[in-house]
Amino acid sequence: VIAQGGSSVTNLGDISGAQFGITTISYLDPATGQFESRAINTTVVNTGTIAGESNDGVRLIGGGSVVNSGAISGTGGALADGISMFAYTDQAIENYSARVENSATGTITGQRFGMILSGGGDIANAGAITGGNGGVLMQSGPFNLTGGAVPPGQTATVTNTGTISATGDFGVNGILGYGVGFAGALETASLVNAGTITSAINAGVRQGSAAALTITNEATGIIEGANSGVVVSAGNINLT
Repeated sequence: VIAQGGSSVTNLGDISGAQFGITTISYLDPATGQFESRAINTTVVNTGTIAGESNDGVRLIGGGSVVNSGAISGTGGALADGISMFAYTDQAIENYSARVENSATGTITGQRFGMILSGGGDIANAGAITGGNGGVLMQSGPFNLTGGAVPPGQTATVTNTGTISATGDFGVNGILGYGVGFAGALETASLVNAGTITSAINAGVRQGSAAALTITNEATGIIEGANSGVVVSAGNINLT
């Protein structure tokens, strides 16, 4: 459990928890009795194994980065993700960033999503990302809402040279079950695929965000779904 900003974890062995593998939390200031959102921009470097036994493998509230060449998993619960990142409710967007690098030897597995970044971010995957309800979900986050407005500037980029897949092992509904999904009030979104993106029960890629999603599928790229390769339910899409 991490409560301070700028923290880092380097794991070469095994980390597991009955709930989370690694998570950030709010800091309780003993002098004021108030919770403070200090744990921002946390770094996790993993060459070993990180497992959440009933929730997320790695949950970074406040954002940060994960570099993985080992195994990260979140299982044992319907909402368990391999990696989840999102902002604190009082966090400004300019103080938030999220990035995941998964190397060729890296595996990221979630009972719900392999990875979910709420607030946008960057994903570079050369390994394997797998989830029951979706491989990857990139969506907007609230970021210290004023008058209910979602602030601009939230972007999402996914670059895939490995495999991203939704298996449907744990049940889905009509809008889930995609390999890679984009949702919410994203300002820009892009997907560059030279690997394989698949879904056993829904679309390979789903565009449901406000952004104009650009998809570049390279000569080696494969996007396959049980019903459609690419589905657009909101926003626009540019295929190159």
